[in-house]
Amino acid sequence: SYIPLDTIYAPKVALEKGESNETVVLNGSIFLKPQIENIVYIKVSREQIKEGIELVKANYLETGKRLEEHPFWAKMKNEAGYEEEIMQFIEGKLEKAIHDQKMINQKLAK
Repeated sequence: SYIPLDTIYAPKVALEKGESNETVVLNGSIFLKPQIENIVYIKVSREQIKEGIELVKANYLETGKRLEEHPFWAKMKNEAGYEEEIMQFIEGKLEKAIHDQKMINQKLAK
């Protein structure tokens, strides 16, 4: 099942809707204690990864440096296929992180 993200931060709304998740009070704030079946994992799209790379590149350029001055950016700019290799590397790391977190959550739910 799916619980909207705003419900995680506003458990009173969830409780008013009749949902029966445990709540946890932390520093005076009430939070829903997630159940294994309602933890939301968000897959990062290729487009979002590409946007992230472009943002990092723009930040680098804002320092006044040129792409050719840095081995990574020079390779990204000049080597065919390197950007795709980086995209696949990042996708793999993100998929592994979600997989690992699911395994951790399953162990903690027992």
